[in-house]
Amino acid sequence: MAFIEYNEINEFSMKYNIDWKEALIENDIEAIIDKKHNISYLDYRITDKDYFMGCHTMLNNEKAALAKAE
Repeated sequence: MAFIEYNEINEFSMKYNIDWKEALIENDIEAIIDKKHNISYLDYRITDKDYFMGCHTMLNNEKAALAKAE
């Protein structure tokens, strides 16, 4: 089961002036973990392992999906 966390898609949308009328959650658990591990869709580099069964139109995780959309 895959999903993109709302706070992360909200942050992504803000860069393109899409306003969901919701503030970013500063103490978001995933954001805290990402900062601790220094990972974000902004600096995520897609590799062959990110593609589902080698298919370049399906990705294995939300960070890869947001990085591809970026």
